[in-house]
Amino acid sequence: MSKIITQEQVEGHLGGITPYIDALGAQGTSQYTESIAEAEADFQRRTRVLLTLKTIRMDPVAGATYDLLEDPYPLHRAMSSRPIRVVLRHRPIVEILDFRLAFNITTEILTFPSSWIRTNKRLGIATIIPFGAAAPAMAAAGASMWLPVLGRGAWPGDVMPQLIHIDYTAGYEDAATNDALADVRHYVATDAAARVLQACRRAIPDSIQLDGFTQTFTPVQQILEDLRKESKEYLQRFEGRERPLVVGIL
Repeated sequence: MSKIITQEQVEGHLGGITPYIDALGAQGTSQYTESIAEAEADFQRRTRVLLTLKTIRMDPVAGATYDLLEDPYPLHRAMSSRPIRVVLRHRPIVEILDFRLAFNITTEILTFPSSWIRTNKRLGIATIIPFGAAAPAMAAAGASMWLPVLGRGAWPGDVMPQLIHIDYTAGYEDAATNDALADVRHYVATDAAARVLQACRRAIPDSIQLDGFTQTFTPVQQILEDLRKESKEYLQRFEGRERPLVVGIL
């Protein structure tokens, strides 16, 4: 079932072609459903934007509820004094539930206090910034030196695999009605229309004859190319404005 658009919205991009798809009966209806699901799934994979609210966990405790189960993130440049910064696999972030360093659920190194976590919710970035009264105490206890204690020589390139565990919720609860996502809904409907047309093109004529006259339509291939071009251009614009800035520090 579609999360954010309807079949009618897809039909709006197909114009006079819809009667030929309707004539396919159940096959045509099924193609609409499949194409909408494919377009929404592809958008989410390409952009990391979830169109529904989901809870994501890594190595959860028994009985914990979640929608997606993911692998922990590697700790890159672990000997660096710079803060830990993770670009999460899904966005927008709604809430960070837990941010910890651990080998697995039974071997935890450190759980970061919530006051240390900074999030760019729209871009899906979580950063650890030691802050507040707890920072000196944790540093004195050795919490700020997790790599030396674990032994640097065992981790070539200062990369420790699957050490960062982050449980979080991400996505939209109102993607079907949110005014700020109107362009996303338009894109998904356009992409779905192209997928329907590609699948059903053999059932659509380029012209018909009526009372001795021939009515020629815009070639199906041209409509398909126009839909694909519009989808591609929108996705490029979206990815261009919704990616993290690259910042150089001298």
